[in-house]
Amino acid sequence: MKKKWSLTRKQTIFVWCAMIPCLIAILLFSIFPIIQTFYGSLFNWNALTGQMTFIGIDNFKNAFSDQLVGKSLFNTIYLTFFAVLLKTILAFAVALMVNATKRAQGFYRAIYFLPTICTMIATAFVFRFLLQPEAGTINGYLQMLGISGPGWLEDPVWAMPTVILYTIWKDFGYVFLIFLAGIQGISPEVVEASVIDGATGFQRVRYIIVPLMHPITIYNVVTQVIGSLQIFTSIIGLTNNAATSTAGGPMYATTTTGLYIYQMAFTNYKFGYASAIAVILFAIIMIFTCVQMKFADRKGEF
Repeated sequence: MKKKWSLTRKQTIFVWCAMIPCLIAILLFSIFPIIQTFYGSLFNWNALTGQMTFIGIDNFKNAFSDQLVGKSLFNTIYLTFFAVLLKTILAFAVALMVNATKRAQGFYRAIYFLPTICTMIATAFVFRFLLQPEAGTINGYLQMLGISGPGWLEDPVWAMPTVILYTIWKDFGYVFLIFLAGIQGISPEVVEASVIDGATGFQRVRYIIVPLMHPITIYNVVTQVIGSLQIFTSIIGLTNNAATSTAGGPMYATTTTGLYIYQMAFTNYKFGYASAIAVILFAIIMIFTCVQMKFADRKGEF
């Protein structure tokens, strides 16, 4: 008995020693920045001089009265809703079709997942080239068909739908693979029993596959919502204007909250104000996540 306790104690010590580097990394690069953000949001913090003046909740008051904060939040939620919704539906439908295909499943997985592993900035620049209003390849093909192509990223009406289109293309493969793995993990006996009972293909999807895929659907939705609410890099790549060194245009049509935080912090050097907006975004992400997890608990599947 004594020897067993000694062995367990050694294992515990080993585990904690192995965890120390990871815990230090989490503390330095996750926990400390979060604490610093909350702390900095209460100050008028000039990044150039390093001067910090305590102003309480004034940064939050200014943020709630700032029209660009409201505009950026609307853009972010608008992008998140349509991008996540369309990605989820399309990825699930394609996963069903690929699963029904007995040949070349590896080929389909590779093709659909390829955009996910490509560099975001590089693919964003390729999209910008293809979608140029005058010399772009897409509008060139449309012109051949007698269709006048839109301004895409240079049109305030089309700019955000174009960003949504890019986001769907870029992240589709990841969501698709998760769905495909989940569908292939469903017990064949369950599906065969439904076939014996006379269930049609639609009925099998509606009453068997969809309910059994609920935990995976929730996982995909939660992770995609969190990622979309923090979207930043693709906006820079798609909308950055080299002449003015600004992004989020035209007319702030693609300015997301993440981009606005970056502009306030590293362009206007208002770290305190940027921290306050970041705290607001953090609260929104937490609310969305909690609501989604509550929904999952209510279903009793997660």
